[in-house]
Amino acid sequence: RPGTYGANYSEDLIRELVKMGILLDDSLSAAILTAHQWDSVEPLVLPSNREAMQHQLVGNRLLVMNDRFLLAYEAGTGKSKIVVDTASAMIHLEVADRVLILTDATVVQAWTENHIPADCFYGYKAIALLGTAERRRKLIQQAIRDDIKFIVINYDGLKIVVDDLIAHARRSAGEPA
Repeated sequence: RPGTYGANYSEDLIRELVKMGILLDDSLSAAILTAHQWDSVEPLVLPSNREAMQHQLVGNRLLVMNDRFLLAYEAGTGKSKIVVDTASAMIHLEVADRVLILTDATVVQAWTENHIPADCFYGYKAIALLGTAERRRKLIQQAIRDDIKFIVINYDGLKIVVDDLIAHARRSAGEPA
């Protein structure tokens, strides 16, 4: 799907992601923000439980401005905070109903136990979709029933329940599942 991507990272990373098919080649020219362009982005302060650093405020703005955005900061620089702050604000403003966070299996519980509770200003709950396929399906139903706003799942786990998530999204949109 065509879209706008951006990153505060190296041009080499963006080109590698294009080679892997993760980013679209026709979007490459829009993918790379130079340091000058990055510095010219107006920061966006969103409600949060913790104070944000300048690069996180810029990340908030870029997530809101673009249909899709690759946030490729290095480890430990606060990507999770940007995602939680922006997603929480979008849910609060009714731009989004629920957020699916797709991450590595090693950090699924860190998202639900640390990142989301620490940063979610509005107190939205999170659920980790872990376990067997049947257990994950039950957890999806629990998230819907209990109006849990953040659903966190690992890459391989998504393959197990993707059809269930698509069916729910279609029903929510009034389309046949």
